[in-house]
Amino acid sequence: MTSSSSVLTASIVATVVWIIFLAVPSIMLVAADSQDSEARALLESGWWNGHVNDTANHCRWPGVKCNHDGSVIEISLPDSYYYDEGEIVTRMNFSAFPNLLRLDLNNKGFSGSIPPGLGHLTKLRNLSLGSNQLSGSIPPEIGKLHNLVALDLSGNLLSGSIPQEFGDMKNLSFLRMNYNQLNGSLPPTLCLLSKLKYLNLRQNKISGSIPSEIGNMKSLIYLNMVQNQILVPSIMLVAADSQDLEAQALLESGWWSGHVDNIANHCSWPGVKCNHDGSVIEISPPYSYYSYEEEIFTKMNFSAFPNLLRLDLNDRGFSGSIPPGLGHLSKLRKLSLGGNQLNGSIPPEIGKLHNLVTLDLSYNSLSGSIPQEFGDMKNLSFLCIDKNQLSGPLPPTLGLLSKLKHLNL
Repeated sequence: MTSSSSVLTASIVATVVWIIFLAVPSIMLVAADSQDSEARALLESGWWNGHVNDTANHCRWPGVKCNHDGSVIEISLPDSYYYDEGEIVTRMNFSAFPNLLRLDLNNKGFSGSIPPGLGHLTKLRNLSLGSNQLSGSIPPEIGKLHNLVALDLSGNLLSGSIPQEFGDMKNLSFLRMNYNQLNGSLPPTLCLLSKLKYLNLRQNKISGSIPSEIGNMKSLIYLNMVQNQILVPSIMLVAADSQDLEAQALLESGWWSGHVDNIANHCSWPGVKCNHDGSVIEISPPYSYYSYEEEIFTKMNFSAFPNLLRLDLNDRGFSGSIPPGLGHLSKLRKLSLGGNQLNGSIPPEIGKLHNLVTLDLSYNSLSGSIPQEFGDMKNLSFLCIDKNQLSGPLPPTLGLLSKLKHLNL
């Protein structure tokens, strides 16, 4: 009996081990298959062609982040990944990323239409497609992104009406679709977005009237609909304090689009410093925030920064003219705009910066004469405007700058 029992026990153990041996690989294969499909989808996009022999380590590819299980949760292409190959974004199989939380494709040179397949990204919280050349209508499938918190489609060539399905994104807090060619009336379903704080539809072709239900949007802080075909005050602000306005102005610049779902902590954003009261005193975007978009910093509402002391935008690739709105920065002590491609004349409003100590406009393509108003900047110690195309005589008012130590023309 003992011998028979031992044989039976051994047989049972062997069977259980064999079942476990069969079961575990199947589970492992499911996980491996999921990760393989993600790696294949990344390769099919064309963005990581240089990693075709390294699919096992796709979580380490530039701009890719994974969770602890090895599933992709973030795709944020590096600034060096700029494309002019048309509809390259449509190559990706978005259904291969069941756990993706963030997709940042801002300013990457994409054209073509927005792929409806983005609707498969059901866990997505942040979708940024701004500052490209995307055209056509916005696919209604975007409304399936029920967990989306931030959506940026600004600075494209999108047309057609805003889909009714946008009202299904109940967690949406930030919506930016300014600088497009959207038309038609505002869908009343937008007013169902009870968590929406920021809505920017500036410079489109939207017509009709604002839905009366907009008054029910209790979370709304900022609404901008200027330069449309709709009668509305130039900027509507609802229950906004000064810190909210500063955060919104930072977002409108386009430099911090990746932080749209962290608006309450704008003082911790890269290149932003605040005082003890939480007011912005310094803006100096990292050099990785190089802008390919012309006149991007003209979008910023400088009057939103009453306590700004330093603005450093040297070597950021900006073109266009210097915005007169900089004259609102009455407490500014340092303004650095050198090493860009700025053109046109120097606005006389710069002379309103009476607390300015340092001004650098060197290495641009500025033309015209030096404004007489420069003589009003009585605290100026450093003035560098060399390597430009300035002309005309020196204004006698420069002689009033008694604290000036360094002058480079």
